[in-house]
Formats: sequence, structure tokens, C-alpha cells
Amino acid sequence: MANLQWNSSDFQDFEVVPTVFITPYTLEKLDDTQLAGLATQISTKIKSLLQAHSVREIQLDCDWTASTKENIFRYSVKYAYILQMQYLVAL
Repeated sequence: MANLQWNSSDFQDFEVVPTVFITPYTLEKLDDTQLAGLATQISTKIKSLLQAHSVREIQLDCDWTASTKENIFRYSVKYAYILQMQYLVAL
């Protein structure tokens, strides 16, 4: 996972939306237990960002395919549950 570091004053006139991009390769290789582990790891990272910055929204991005569709939606629900956030899935 890469980190973006910014000085809040540099972006005071902008709303920054942190984005988590998951590769299709990752989704093809993970079972439900591993998906839950990945959701936990990324959620922990995001929670630390939320504490440091005022963030209203987090974007989850993936170039999913027919073979990874089920995993990305299962992951999205696990991720939102861990963060205790509402979620919206856009296709």
C-alpha cells in the first residue's frame, strides 16, 4: 500500500478522496478468509488516515472482470462493515 502525504494547507480549497485500488489479479487469488484479512488490513490503514485528516468519503476502485465480480462485491461489503460506514457500489 502506498501512502500519499500532504500538507493540509496545500489542499485547503480541495476535497481529497482517498482511493484504494485493488488489482484483478489480487481478487482472483484470494478466498473469503483472505478477502476478510485484506479488508481488515486496508481498513486499519484507512482508519489511521481518517484520524489525521478530515475525510468524508473513501473510494474503492477495481478493474473487475466477470471472474472477479463476486470477490470485489464481497470485499466491498466486508470493508464497509469493518469501517462501519455506509457504502455505495457504482458499476
